Amino acid sequence: MNRRSMLLCAVALLAGALTSCQSWGPTWSEVTGVRYTIVMNRTATAIVLIDGTSPGPSPTIAEPYYKLTPGNRVVEVQALNPTPGWIPDTNLKRVELNFEPCRRYYINAQFDNPLVSPWTAVVDYVETIPGCRLPTATK
Repeated sequence: MNRRSMLLCAVALLAGALTSCQSWGPTWSEVTGVRYTIVMNRTATAIVLIDGTSPGPSPTIAEPYYKLTPGNRVVEVQALNPTPGWIPDTNLKRVELNFEPCRRYYINAQFDNPLVSPWTAVVDYVETIPGCRLPTATK
């Protein structure tokens, strides 16, 4: 393969990778199961489904959140409880939220105590997303 062919292949691969990525406008929302605050008997969650579909590959340590279009969404979460004997798939919870633009939501699991499996999904914290721009009002 000559140099020109290799360059064309590289450009084609790059173009294909860029077109397969989802693009976001200046406004979006985010959700994560990472713990934000330290509260007794509160643990992280895994985001299992958003509006009935998989949110995609697991988030990374550098970016531990999923981007989504603002609006009403149903998020299914799974508690991450380190208690011995815990069976994680038994208690999935659904959370219905109105995701506001440019806001990041931390959804966690709140247990009554560390030895029992019943838990409640809670919005642990909501923060503004750096770099996200709300649309400006026009006259």
